[in-house]
Amino acid sequence: MTLNHHKHHIACQVLSHGIDDINVRSLESMIECDSRLKIDVAHNPYPEESGDFLKFASDQTASGKLRSLMVFERNISNNALQLALLRNRDRNLESKYIVISDCDILAPTGLIDEQISILENNLDLLVCGLRVDASLWDNSLPVKSELMERFNSDKFEMADHVASATGLWMAMFRTAEFYMLLDTIEKNNLRLTDGNLKSLGFAKFRKRWSATKNSIGRELNRERETYHVTKAVSSTDFGGNSPEQPGSRYSTWNHNLVSEAELQESDSKTKCKFDALRPAVPRFRSGIGDDPVIKEIQAGRLSPVTGKLVRTVPLDDRTDIFFVLVSGKPQTGIPYLSDRQSLIYVSCSESVSAHLVDLLEIDVGRLLANMSICDASSLLNLLVSFISNDGKIVGWVPFLTLDTASEHFNVFALCALAEQLNLKLQLLGGPKNFSNFRFTLSYH
Repeated sequence: MTLNHHKHHIACQVLSHGIDDINVRSLESMIECDSRLKIDVAHNPYPEESGDFLKFASDQTASGKLRSLMVFERNISNNALQLALLRNRDRNLESKYIVISDCDILAPTGLIDEQISILENNLDLLVCGLRVDASLWDNSLPVKSELMERFNSDKFEMADHVASATGLWMAMFRTAEFYMLLDTIEKNNLRLTDGNLKSLGFAKFRKRWSATKNSIGRELNRERETYHVTKAVSSTDFGGNSPEQPGSRYSTWNHNLVSEAELQESDSKTKCKFDALRPAVPRFRSGIGDDPVIKEIQAGRLSPVTGKLVRTVPLDDRTDIFFVLVSGKPQTGIPYLSDRQSLIYVSCSESVSAHLVDLLEIDVGRLLANMSICDASSLLNLLVSFISNDGKIVGWVPFLTLDTASEHFNVFALCALAEQLNLKLQLLGGPKNFSNFRFTLSYH
């Protein structure tokens, strides 16, 4: 059997924008980092660029040191990265690994071998980014102290990696897994960001983000004193094309803009046109009735039967909807985590006045045990709107203890709630050393 020689190549997609000198230094380091990298550059224009970077990148493409250079006609932020990765999908999938990076990173030699070793020896890791020296960052950056704790100390060091997320700093993924995530992003009207990759990677695969332990690079933009003043992107550039609230900084990364581009491969240049992206959904929903999961169910495109209340999404093939409990404002839900599984983010502070969907069962497990009476009652009141007339909510409720009876949810508070909502309550078992009851709430 012969091996596909492309498996020895490593796809590398770079997004460039901003100061010419920084882009040149960064791209030079990537070219010199490892000869196996097949580098594609997507470039967003910058008003103050001199043209030095584009000339350098074009020369490197003509000489074969870069696989391609795609220059967009206008700045479309991360959408340029998403469009380039979609266009290059087939040839990228010929590589076992793919590296994705901003073009302000100095990549050290030896990085790629360390990343491959980490991913091959830790199947529970989704991605391995580059550890950076945060001590060089400008002191005005609020995140400097946190990143120094992560990357300039041994606090998060494991046997062969650092257990910390990074940005898109030479971030290496297994290519097949990455494109599964990109498909999920596309199908759910999201945009390609490191945050979405991190949250969806954990939800789909239960895999974590990591960083190199020995290879240490630099992020040049954050080392500048004028980083905040001259930061290349602004919410005002994208706000009119974003579902975010006016003035939201997140509109920079969550908008609907696309642009034509000039593509150079070797010394040949052609024009690229792109179809519109699916309209982006807001990062946070306005109300649970507006959640896209609910809308997909009500439109008949999803037919869930079971639900489960969780804090983090488990690997579970039986549950159709995971109700992910959050403490702040709920994010917009994910209708298509997989072909049939969905995520809905719920909060104890959210209320609903109408019936939403018809599930046969929602399992709340033991999550109510340490909640206040107010929070647990509010949450159950919300979940009742998700069960059918023949449906039920099941879980465990504490009997009570003397020190928590007035504060924490218990069987007596559950009885009062069932009476208030006109629901039938069934308790299974009994208190053993003041332990828990298994309960069922239903309409009949």
